[in-house]
Amino acid sequence: MGHLRVYTISDVLARYNRMKGFDVLHPTGWDAFGLPAENAAIERGVNPEDWTLANIEKMKGQLRSMNTHFDWQHVWQYTAKDVHRLIKELGNINVFPVFLQTYPEALPHVVQEGPSLSG
Repeated sequence: MGHLRVYTISDVLARYNRMKGFDVLHPTGWDAFGLPAENAAIERGVNPEDWTLANIEKMKGQLRSMNTHFDWQHVWQYTAKDVHRLIKELGNINVFPVFLQTYPEALPHVVQEGPSLSG
C-alpha cells in the first residue's frame, strides 16, 4: 500500500496541473542500490544488480496497472555498478544534484522561479 499511496499523490498533482494547462514533467525513476535492496538480494543468493533490474520491471508493471501517467520517456535509472560504488563511497546522496545533471536545462528555472509545477 505504501507505493500506491505515494505514487497516487504525485500522479493526482501532475494530472491536476496538466488539466489546468501547465506543462508538467512527471518522471519516475529507480534509485535502486540502497542497502535494503542489496541485503534482500544477498539473502536470496541473487546478484544485487539482477535482483534490482527484475524488481524494476515488476514495479513498472504495477505502476502501469495502477494507470499512473508518468512521463515514461524521461525515466531515470541508477543501477549501474559505478553508481553502486559511488553510493557506497559517498554514503547517501541527494537526488536533486543528480536531477540537475540529468536535466541541466532545468537549472535556470529552479534558480529564477524556484521549484514549481508551473509551465
